[in-house]
Amino acid sequence: MGALVRRSAVIAAMFIFALTTTSDAKLNGELANPNVPTTVQLEEKSLNRRSGPHAIQDTDTANTARVEGNAPNRRSGPYAIEETDTAIILNAEGEPISNRDLSELRIPILVYHHVREHEGWAKSTWSWKMTVSPTNFDQQMQWLTDHGYTTITLDTLVKILDGKKQGPEKPVVLTFDDNNINVLENGLNAMTSRGHIGVFYLVANRLDQPGVIGRTHIPDLLSKGMDIQSHTMSHAGLTNLSNAQATTELAESKRLLEEATGKTVQHVAYPLTMHNQRIRDLTKAAGYVTGTIMDPRPIKGTDDRMKLARIMMTDDTNLEQVLP
Repeated sequence: MGALVRRSAVIAAMFIFALTTTSDAKLNGELANPNVPTTVQLEEKSLNRRSGPHAIQDTDTANTARVEGNAPNRRSGPYAIEETDTAIILNAEGEPISNRDLSELRIPILVYHHVREHEGWAKSTWSWKMTVSPTNFDQQMQWLTDHGYTTITLDTLVKILDGKKQGPEKPVVLTFDDNNINVLENGLNAMTSRGHIGVFYLVANRLDQPGVIGRTHIPDLLSKGMDIQSHTMSHAGLTNLSNAQATTELAESKRLLEEATGKTVQHVAYPLTMHNQRIRDLTKAAGYVTGTIMDPRPIKGTDDRMKLARIMMTDDTNLEQVLP
């Protein structure tokens, strides 16, 4: 009888060791089945480890893993979690977001230059084409709200394209070029009052000039959720420059803007939309992950990220026609 008890104890110990080893292996991504995602899936309300480097917590549906130090937060549905350095992101159906078909994505990037009253310019002039009146800008911001669009940053856009983030149902990126102060004076409140955010492409050598969006405006913009990215050092047409000159325009603006914001700058708008393969290669080598151009269409998930399309906004832009 004693031998039987000892034998049962040994078998139980071996079972517990195997179960613990399997759980630890799952938590470390060491799965015997490579098709099982490294995000721990809890069936029913079983495992509830509360301490240690791989702590997890059960939830009401017991489907969300929590990794200490990189705690993901569920966005929607019983399975969806935010991105972390290691977790595979799942959608509401429990499938990895990265399995989405990028060719189906259509995300508009809008570009504004001036928010100001028109001064009698002909529609054929750049002054007219680069201006949206304060009244129309306010109406455009309201249209986005009324039609369910959510403004996102370019960093978020890249995460969506990479399959690392489940974006909003109808994302849109608002961008503003050239440091024009009238955007703050006549447009910022129309954005913030509706919860919209935007990306300000700043020309770096204008940061300390009077009468433009500069260094002193950056803290307030960041506090309101706005993002600061590069419009190069001096707004020169990059295709007219040598490799060394173009690299300086790209790298120096990146450095100065990172110093001014305390954040990574990794997106650039090509001045005058002048670019070619040489410039795109130099841009990528300088540390940028996207470059944007003028092209009146939403971007597709499969587009070259060094020449993402932007839709130029005017008083005549019909959002219902240009947005997906």
